[in-house]
Amino acid sequence: VTVRVADYGHFEGGGGKRQKGRGRDSKQGKYKRDIGAHNWSEPAGEATSPDAPREELGLYWGYQVRVAEDLGGAIAGCPWEGGYDLLIGTSEKGSETCEDPGFELQEHQHALVVFGGLDGIESAVEDDEQLYAYTNKVHEIFDAWVNTCPSQGSRTIRTEEAILISMAKLHPVLRNANAGAAPGAGGSA
Repeated sequence: VTVRVADYGHFEGGGGKRQKGRGRDSKQGKYKRDIGAHNWSEPAGEATSPDAPREELGLYWGYQVRVAEDLGGAIAGCPWEGGYDLLIGTSEKGSETCEDPGFELQEHQHALVVFGGLDGIESAVEDDEQLYAYTNKVHEIFDAWVNTCPSQGSRTIRTEEAILISMAKLHPVLRNANAGAAPGAGGSA
């Protein structure tokens, strides 16, 4: 069992009971961390990797963030063997929407959803000399080039807003793509 626990606070135990627990780790200070609990009658646990729910149980436990020099580096720097097998670009210029009849995504193990800043993904491609030399047609980089906010009614949407909107719309489509896959398949970054 893995639970989220605040430093020296209470956490939800088995059956939803609130339990006292310690989560201090001198390396992590007062941040939330994952605690693997072995026996709820005697609440004790040990610090465990935030990747444990995904790796051991096949559960989604939040997205991961990593720094890349440029868009090509983000794609090539996939932390999983075999790389990303589904690249999704989000853009107001996307050629399809999640609402289009028949819109679906391919089955995948590791998907990367790319969001642009105010100037869009196009700007990120133009700034990446190697990627731009490969193609200046941004949509060709992606398996799906999706407008997740059609009829948005404004010139731009802030990236933090676009992430919430896009992931809410893409989540059911991503799940459907892996409906027949083995448990734990369909990770994303």
